[in-house]
Parts: sequence; C-alpha cells; structure tokens
Amino acid sequence: MRLMIITFTVTCVVLPTFASRSAVYKRDADYDNVSLSHRLLEVVPTSSLIQCAALCLRNDYCKSYSYTKVASKCDLLYNTKKQDDVAPQSDGSGKVYYSVNTEIPTKCLLPGSSEGGCLMLGANNEIPVVWSDMDVYHNLALIQLNSWSAFCHDPNIIQSYRWIQFDLGVNNIIGAIKLQERDNIEEYTTSFKLQYSDDGIAWIDYNEQGEQVAKVFDGTHDRNTISVYNLDYPPVRRYLRFIPLTCNSGRPCYRLDICRCATS
Repeated sequence: MRLMIITFTVTCVVLPTFASRSAVYKRDADYDNVSLSHRLLEVVPTSSLIQCAALCLRNDYCKSYSYTKVASKCDLLYNTKKQDDVAPQSDGSGKVYYSVNTEIPTKCLLPGSSEGGCLMLGANNEIPVVWSDMDVYHNLALIQLNSWSAFCHDPNIIQSYRWIQFDLGVNNIIGAIKLQERDNIEEYTTSFKLQYSDDGIAWIDYNEQGEQVAKVFDGTHDRNTISVYNLDYPPVRRYLRFIPLTCNSGRPCYRLDICRCATS
C-alpha cells in the first residue's frame, strides 16, 4: 500500500496598516451628516469605508474623513475639529465621520517649491488685491520681494484700518509668509497678524491650537534679509489679510509674499 503525502503551503497575508482603522482613526458622531467644505481637500469615489481610510492615510494633509455609503464617495478633510472655527451644520447627507486619534499639527510640505509655490506678489497681476487706505506710496509693484522700495500705509490712518488682503481665487493651503523691510529707507513693520476668510467678508484671526487670541508675529529688522514665517496650522482659505500692528517709524512698510503648500 502506497502512502500519499500531501504538503500544504500556508501563505501568511499581511494586512495593510489601515485595515485596523481603530488604531489610526476614531469615530465622532457629532460630525456625522455634516458638511465640512472649509476643511475639504478633495472628494473621491470609493466603494467602502476602509478604502476611504486608506486614501486619507496616503495623503499627508488628510487628518479626517467623511464617508457616504449611498453616494459611494469619500471626503478627505484637512485637519480635525480642534482646528475648526465654525460650528457643524447637519446636511442630512448620511456621512459618517472619522478623525485621527492623535492631534498633531499639519506641516506644510515644500512651501515655495514648484509643487506648492509662492505667489510672487507685485509681479503677478492676476491676484486681486485690495487695501484699507490710500497713500501715494501704494504702488503694488513695490510689494514684491527685493523691489527697490516697499508697499507702505498712510501714517495718518489709525492702526486698526491698516491692512492688505489677497483673493487667491480658490481655497489654498497657506503654508508660509515671506516678509522683507523697505529697501531705500529705514521703515519697516515690527509686528503683524494674519486673518483669513471664505468670502472676503467674515474674517478669522490666525491662531495656534489651543490659543483663543490672534497669533502676533515679530516683524523684520533687516532690509536685506527675507524672513520666512511657517504656519504650524496652515489655513485652507481663499482670502488672506495681512495686518501690520507696529512699525519703527509711524508708517508700516513691507515687501511680502504668500506661499502655498504642496497638495500631495
């Protein structure tokens, strides 16, 4: 009698790390059925909740997501509710919401690179710009970094009415500000703050996580050096407002640029 020996080969399948969603993301029913357009990175067609989680994990900016089973779509969301500045509004969409377990700030990838890019203010005439006061020194071309002078505000206008705002056209991840003082005269901005907006009407102060007041940035003191201010919590907004708070001479002057983050 001949014995037949049958050998079985057992293959171990290693599940991807995103299969255990609970280790990375947590449910938050408060944000179910909520439209979060102010945090939206992109909407992606997906067939399952686990695929939605995988897409979020692969995106460096995605910190939360909403999945709609009926529509088979995944909303990849920038940041989490701890960075929200608007109250959730239910839209009855059937979305279920997950966010990262650990709150960490989103770092801007490659600000000023070809993947993100600075706007070259003063040289880029396609960006609508408005400012608060009129002055003979308001030559927008002079706001460009390394120009021969600077963009200056009227010294007779009170501080609360000094600002300049930029319409970026669509929501951008604003990752950094570049600042340089005036070139031909010792006039410069010694402190400033930032505001952002969805519509150019209602403005929100930029602050850092856990802070209830506006972040005040130290300005520049060297006409030859370009200071870079990386934003630890880059806002995703269409409008940005630069507000000089203090200056050395009574007339705040500056050369300025805005840098967007890379989106992938």
